[in-house]
Amino acid sequence: RLCDGVIWVAAPWLTRLVRALRRDRVSVLRALRVMRAQRTLCYRQALGAADPVFVINASVGLMALDRQVGRLVAWLWRGQMAEE
Repeated sequence: RLCDGVIWVAAPWLTRLVRALRRDRVSVLRALRVMRAQRTLCYRQALGAADPVFVINASVGLMALDRQVGRLVAWLWRGQMAEE
C-alpha cells in the first residue's frame, strides 16, 4: 500500500558485515549491533508486501551488478514513460 514496488538487494551476511566495516570504519561489535538492529525481511515477506519485487544480487562482481541495476532502471524508465 505504501509503495509501487520493492527493490531487494541481496548479499550474504558475511559480505554485508565486511562491507559495513570498510564503509563505516567501526568495530566489529558495533557493526554487528547495527546489523542485528536492522529490520529483517525475508524474500517471501517482500513478495507479499508489494508487486513487483526487484531482486538485485549484490554478491556478484561490479559488471554483473551494473547490468542488474541497468535492467532495473530501464524497466522503471519504461514504466514512467507509459504513465505520461
